[in-house]
Amino acid sequence: CYAHTAKASEPFFAALIATFIFGKKLSWRVWVSLVPIVGGVAYSSLGRTASGAVGFSLDASVAYALAASIVCACSLAFHNASIKGSLKAGPEESPVAGSPLRVYARVLVRAAPVALALTLAFEGGLWASGGGGAAVAQAAAAMGGHAQLATQVALGGLSFYLYNQMALICLDSLTPLSSSVGNVLKRVFVVGSNVLLMGGAVTNQQLTGFGIAMIGVLFYSLASKMQASAESAGPTESPPPKAQLSAA
Repeated sequence: CYAHTAKASEPFFAALIATFIFGKKLSWRVWVSLVPIVGGVAYSSLGRTASGAVGFSLDASVAYALAASIVCACSLAFHNASIKGSLKAGPEESPVAGSPLRVYARVLVRAAPVALALTLAFEGGLWASGGGGAAVAQAAAAMGGHAQLATQVALGGLSFYLYNQMALICLDSLTPLSSSVGNVLKRVFVVGSNVLLMGGAVTNQQLTGFGIAMIGVLFYSLASKMQASAESAGPTESPPPKAQLSAA
């Protein structure tokens, strides 16, 4: 629950990055509309402590998970903002300008060595000691065989690739902040799909939180349209003074 709560703060990071790094001005209405979006999803994600109160106990493991989730949310917000800059750049500034497919391909090529290095750093010792093979065998037994495990891993990787590619295509038509808001609402749709398609249970706390978040999305949409209208109108200029005719 704490991971979802921290990741719900992504729109705030997107707004801060857009304001202080990329110099975009956001109206106060947009800032205010983010409060119910983030707060509603965070409230719906909270569990209950031992005393029955809404929240979570902050021990060392929870603090570590919160810190990691916040770093993830901030990184994703900066990722969207920087990629949006590549999409808007001219051909002379970036070789992948204007193409979400080329942008994502370039990101994957650059990220692959970093991901491989981190994998080796954190899990290389496990494979060197022979524990990696045991972990794969245990996972294969749980999935019904190595073929089934390989199929599920391949489908999961393909689905995640298509998900990120579609996100970049949507980002081409949205602002980074709007993309972050949509990413937060993804949690609402996941819960809704679980209830409708799989018969999952939903609590009153989740319904309340999601309702607050949807109201915030409505306010955000209206605030964004008002800001866009104000920016397109531009500053009003006073008409030049009429020249006074001199008397003959």
